[in-house]
Amino acid sequence: MRAVHLRNLTLYACIAFAVLSGAYLGLRGCGSHSWYWDLQGALGVLLSTIWVAFTIHINRGRPKNERGLFITVGWCAGIYLGMHALFMTSMAVTGPFYPALPSSLNDWWQGFLFTWREGVPC
Repeated sequence: MRAVHLRNLTLYACIAFAVLSGAYLGLRGCGSHSWYWDLQGALGVLLSTIWVAFTIHINRGRPKNERGLFITVGWCAGIYLGMHALFMTSMAVTGPFYPALPSSLNDWWQGFLFTWREGVPC
């Protein structure tokens, strides 16, 4: 498999992990899974580092200049921050459904804002 395809698969894995793990925590509960935050952070760093490794491999093992390395590291940080934003948004979208369905759109919106601000759905 070519490195470009592996890099794309790694990016898709980042997105899927962030969305699914956020939805799981949003539907599952009130911060009882404190270990999950550590797991999410560690896997985010791991997947974004793998993405950078494939990017450097595609560039024949070295960036063309210091600017290329800066851009690659910037992409790595951007992927990690994007994963965190997707994780928080996914958790905030599903958080109002725990422990019961919201009674109105306004209740869902208030739950969304609370989950986004506090980091836990309750």
